[in-house]
Amino acid sequence: MMEKKAGSELRDTVAGLLEIKFNNVRIEERLTATTADVFYTDDLSTFPQNIAVECKDWSNPLTSSNLADIHSLYSPSLQSGEIDKLLIISNHELGMSPSETVKRLANTRYLQFDRFVHGLMNFQLLLQHNLAAFKNHEASQNYVQPRLRGTDVSLFETVEKWLVEPNNPVSMVYGGYGVGKTSFSLFLADALTKKYRSGQFDRIPIRIALGHLFTKQDLKALVCSELTGAEGQPAVANFTFELFLQMLNSGSIFLILDGFDEMRHAMSVEDFAYTFEQMSVFFRGKSKAIILGRPDAFFDEQEETDVVDALLSNAEICSDGLRKFEVDLFSRQETEEYIGNFKASNQLTDEELQLIDDLQDSEFEILSRPVQLSMFTKVTRTYSKRRNGPLTRYKLYEEFVKRFTQREEEKPARSVLDKSGGYQVGYSDPRSQFMQNLAWWISSAHRENRFLPSEIPMDTLPQELRRGRNQADALREALVGSIAEHNFKQTETGVVGRKGANYYYFPHKSYIEFLVSQYFCRVPFSKEMYRNFFKFANPEMISFVKEGPNIGAQNITLGMQHVISNVPRDLISIGTQSEKLRENAQSMMKGELTDANRYLLYELFIQSNAVKDIERLLLFSVNNARVSKRISTALRLNRDYLLRYSSATYAERLVANSLFASSAVRIKEVSEAAFKPGYMDGTFIPQLVLGKCLQRHKSQAWSFDPLALDELNDGETSSGLRCEDYGQYVNQNITGMLLTVRPTEIWSLLSNDYTSSFARAEVKNFLQL
Repeated sequence: MMEKKAGSELRDTVAGLLEIKFNNVRIEERLTATTADVFYTDDLSTFPQNIAVECKDWSNPLTSSNLADIHSLYSPSLQSGEIDKLLIISNHELGMSPSETVKRLANTRYLQFDRFVHGLMNFQLLLQHNLAAFKNHEASQNYVQPRLRGTDVSLFETVEKWLVEPNNPVSMVYGGYGVGKTSFSLFLADALTKKYRSGQFDRIPIRIALGHLFTKQDLKALVCSELTGAEGQPAVANFTFELFLQMLNSGSIFLILDGFDEMRHAMSVEDFAYTFEQMSVFFRGKSKAIILGRPDAFFDEQEETDVVDALLSNAEICSDGLRKFEVDLFSRQETEEYIGNFKASNQLTDEELQLIDDLQDSEFEILSRPVQLSMFTKVTRTYSKRRNGPLTRYKLYEEFVKRFTQREEEKPARSVLDKSGGYQVGYSDPRSQFMQNLAWWISSAHRENRFLPSEIPMDTLPQELRRGRNQADALREALVGSIAEHNFKQTETGVVGRKGANYYYFPHKSYIEFLVSQYFCRVPFSKEMYRNFFKFANPEMISFVKEGPNIGAQNITLGMQHVISNVPRDLISIGTQSEKLRENAQSMMKGELTDANRYLLYELFIQSNAVKDIERLLLFSVNNARVSKRISTALRLNRDYLLRYSSATYAERLVANSLFASSAVRIKEVSEAAFKPGYMDGTFIPQLVLGKCLQRHKSQAWSFDPLALDELNDGETSSGLRCEDYGQYVNQNITGMLLTVRPTEIWSLLSNDYTSSFARAEVKNFLQL
């Protein structure tokens, strides 16, 4: 009689799975002549049966002799009725001869472990779907493996290595918009499905799109919905959530969770953290799960730490049990490979080929994101017929939306355009207006890229889409004819008013960002709308505004007049491209300037290196700084200029200007060693310049410290518009911040201006002349 091997790990896994389905499951059950690894009663049948399970996790497949020996151990129990059936489970497929042997053994069945699993819940259709989903995705036709940021190592290779690490159950894949995270999740499910079917991978890969999660809807409902066919996915036969968790925690399933950033758009911070805590049930035991999403799902590093820590602590995972990977943009070589494949598989004209070759170098940064590279290959032919400057991200999206809208209008039943209406297709036509209005509503009010048709405000629909239709039909027409997508396949009953999860979404966040930039250019804004835009606009929206029509730059200048918070320098730089601002820059210097216009003109003059205009503006700002807001702006701009240009001559002008603006009493006061500037009024900056910035010596070469041009408010932030990027410039070629100024030059600047002999005497005394 052969020595019986316990196969305890496989035994425990099998027993755990059976316990989900059956009530009476025991391990190491003593029988007449042997001990069964697992014993259970199949009480789901009309006639319950007692079944013994022998688990063999041997390195080699079982032979006919092995099978016969196992059967002989259980024969007394089978003959006496102690057990009704014998089930043998191993990790290997049987050869031809052992398979025939099993058929001859009475009341005995052999199952490879994965087939045993599929007997509990059948994943065959889901596995087939994994293959079809990637094959049908546009990325599969020209797929380039993403890399880890800053390396030549592929993300797939890294994930494969992580999968065999025993103590790291969770990994997070970060990547900005359009770098191919979703494409990779589909590729990963496809590749691991093939490995699973060939016996090279022992977990069933299951991909779940987290973007399908509603606010405060739990993950259990999402998983059940995805795996029971409710969302148009293939149903897993005999699915139960508890069995799914048991299989996951026992190491039988590999979970791919795509789009945690898309969850964020539908949730408050608390909901987001709560949902991450709910995920902890997926990361216990021997589970493996990978989560993909955009890093901007977290507002800051602390929020990311808090949310992720909640997930780890709930799952009882140490901090080093989480691996983080970041996806890189395409390299130049990868971009060339992608475009080379596109050219090889398409018959292109010489003009089209030339356009592609020209843009590969000049627009490499644009093409480094797979989503934009895909768009680029789609619009190349159209764009080659209308050369209109460099192909920017804005023009890529503009062309893509335009092509979409034109295609809709070519359908007779869908056309809504009045041909004499003067619409600009892709910008001001009714369908484009609706998409822009919808994107604005999502960004400014709804705050989530998941919405029910019933939630959409009717004023987002242009009149042309409402005409001749009731509300439901108008909304249906607008949605079906837009880039927004439905979460499941439309049926004959239509999409509006249908029961159940009937939400829509934009397929990529970058569509929302582009459409909001168009809305910003097209629609007249109120003061509150400007403040709202400056509050939520992210760098991608601002980039689209910069590359769009000049009205966007003009609207930036208008919006800045109403902002009461910090404005990034990049945004001000966009405003300087306003044609109206450039035309009126000199005339604006003759009147009253708002803080916004001071920043705008300063940035404009900096760009053109107009030194005289810069210094005239700076002195104007100083001389008209009588309240804290104006003082703060003048200080920032003067400090920025002196640090940027290290201009000692301007420092001398600033000192002379301060002396000119000060009375004899003030000049005497600032000469005192213990002097400190007083209130933030019209005398504040001259006092600061003379008493803090200027460092006098007995020699005729004094020092001037630009960094002393500070509000002296202990770090408190001034109210109103401000730009904290100004005044932070540090020239790396300068060893120190102090500028050398000459008292004689300062006196020379003043000598023709002073008429009061008393003041002149005090000035000469101050300058030690």
